[in-house]
Amino acid sequence: MESKLEALECHFTWKLNPIKFRDELEDLVSNSTSSWMGHVYNLLGFVYYQLDLKDEALRNFNEAKDTFCRLRNNDDEGPWLVVNYGNLAWLYHKLGKEAEAQRYLSKIDDLMSEHPPPEVYAEKAWNLMKYGKTQKLLAMYYFNKAIKMQPDRVEWQTSRVVNLVNISKDLGEVISADLWEEIREAKERDPASVYLAAYDLIRRAKTGEDIKDEARKLARTIFDKPLTKYSGIEPLQSLFKDHLSIDDLINVAEEALERHPEARFNKRCTANFYKTKIYHTDNNSPKVINRSISLHLEVIRLYPETSWKKEIYLAGIYAKTNQQEKAKQKFEELLQKAADQNHEGKQMLYYYYARYLYFTQKEREESTRYYMEAARIPHKSFYRDQSIKVLEKIQHQNKHPLCEEVTRFLAELPTLD
Repeated sequence: MESKLEALECHFTWKLNPIKFRDELEDLVSNSTSSWMGHVYNLLGFVYYQLDLKDEALRNFNEAKDTFCRLRNNDDEGPWLVVNYGNLAWLYHKLGKEAEAQRYLSKIDDLMSEHPPPEVYAEKAWNLMKYGKTQKLLAMYYFNKAIKMQPDRVEWQTSRVVNLVNISKDLGEVISADLWEEIREAKERDPASVYLAAYDLIRRAKTGEDIKDEARKLARTIFDKPLTKYSGIEPLQSLFKDHLSIDDLINVAEEALERHPEARFNKRCTANFYKTKIYHTDNNSPKVINRSISLHLEVIRLYPETSWKKEIYLAGIYAKTNQQEKAKQKFEELLQKAADQNHEGKQMLYYYYARYLYFTQKEREESTRYYMEAARIPHKSFYRDQSIKVLEKIQHQNKHPLCEEVTRFLAELPTLD
């Protein structure tokens, strides 16, 4: 039994830790009718298993099975169920129900030929693309295998291009001309994808086209129903920030919140729009400042397990809006909790705290030490890279009191791949 289970392609053998995606997945199942919903339930079921909530795990695995069948026009069984049946076999084995586990192993044998079907490769790729650069590159390999075996699956091709965009962002690269062309072609294949539509409008805006009316229309389409991670919010925000106005996007988001007052992901996105406005605009009105703060406090309450970034942003909002006592208190509170965070969470805090010390408190030496703290952590991230850039400037400032110390620090700092 154990050797058969270990040979399966499913979440129990892929060695991924998806607990951090719990909030995202719960938002998706409450709001979305995406073609990936079966995969969402599968992954959420595994999250609940890792949290030792086995009844919830079983419920979600069964929901995944029902969703796959419904999306396949109620076809009873097919290769799209291989991963799901693998999850069920593992879960029943863990529950001590060996007969049920064997039943699903037999079902998998009936569905599989010698090699995994393309649906298995596509689902594995969809899971991998949620992680870091190495996993995203591996996701490309599996997407390519799946698409080569079944090239007519538009949603696989769309997700492959989205993954390429994310790899480019992870590498800190500007989207290349070839990738922009892939985005354009993918959008033509999948005109219903609002994510691709937003990126295609960015592409056209960069060539000088007037896309303002289309952008506003797309925003209204996206906000017409409760938002999810798949709604294309990230490229839409970039589109409005760079080529229209963040105020326009805030207006659309506020109107959507009136229609969907309980949609917590809408609140999360709207809070982010206000944060962008405050961080990039001076002399904001008291109404904007108060709304931004109230939304951040609400989102922190709604996402207690994944609110670290929002708490750091809130501290920054206090600092940017001359509420220095609150900013200081919030940063001190976060520094006390930093030990519980992962590498990137610590780096983000140290980076923003260093900026706060430099720009608001005018404490150059202490600020420099926190940039060093962010850089010292052996994890490649935006916050580490930006901290190193600041330190590289400091080492050439002969009048800086820590110039020599920073020079030695950078010389000894290991390079990360």
